Amino acid sequence: EGQLTYFACDCDPDKISDDFPVLRELCLRLSRLPAGEALNLGGFLAEMRMPPFGAGGNALMLALAHVVRGYGERLTLYTDSTRADLCVIRSYENLAAIVGDPASKAVMGVRRVTQAQMAYVDLSAKAVDAPPLRHGEARTLNQVYDALQGWWNAIPPVARIPELYAPQEQKEIKAFVSAMTSGLCAGEDRFEFLLVRLPALYAGAAVDNAMTEEHAKRYAEAFAADVKRLADGRRRACTRLAEVVCPVFGAKGDMVACGRA
Repeated sequence: EGQLTYFACDCDPDKISDDFPVLRELCLRLSRLPAGEALNLGGFLAEMRMPPFGAGGNALMLALAHVVRGYGERLTLYTDSTRADLCVIRSYENLAAIVGDPASKAVMGVRRVTQAQMAYVDLSAKAVDAPPLRHGEARTLNQVYDALQGWWNAIPPVARIPELYAPQEQKEIKAFVSAMTSGLCAGEDRFEFLLVRLPALYAGAAVDNAMTEEHAKRYAEAFAADVKRLADGRRRACTRLAEVVCPVFGAKGDMVACGRA
């Protein structure tokens, strides 16, 4: 068996040789996309097949595969311009289906993620005891989402009941539970949930790429406080149950001991 060598895929058009015109053009157009806009990928592929490019299927496949690898999770691909359905690329066959479809309406966009936003999601992941990173490894948004989902699924349903908490805490707990339920259980876009919905919960208003390092720290600390409160929810529920049941059996006996335990 030979040695495997991995290379990073650079999507900076200024660093891509003119020997790869389709790839360079695709990276150039993606780099020039205004925030929130998307590239008509179907139209781009059709254009690349025509002069002066005259690209065949292999060149188109390689260019598309390069940007998928280079942009990673920041790249968004939808089946059409409504952006209602994500187009998942996990295999050669997925790429071939897009390139081989002459009537493809797929659109492609790039999400801009700042260092402050990444700092925020990393701190949030640590709050739910996400697995530690290996040396030199960067935490991805998908890893953070999976960590939050695993933590949330492990929280007993009873611990999510707002009335279990002190009156002054109930409004915040209710908002937190609502955000987590809709974001993790209803199939909401992962980027939207991590970078918009959760920070807005603690900012009190919509947030955007203007998040600062100070904001990131404050939002993450507030999130960690909510995580800690819900982790204590099961104990609160047991205490409430013991307070109701114990008087029925008197102030002494095994039930009292169990309740206190």
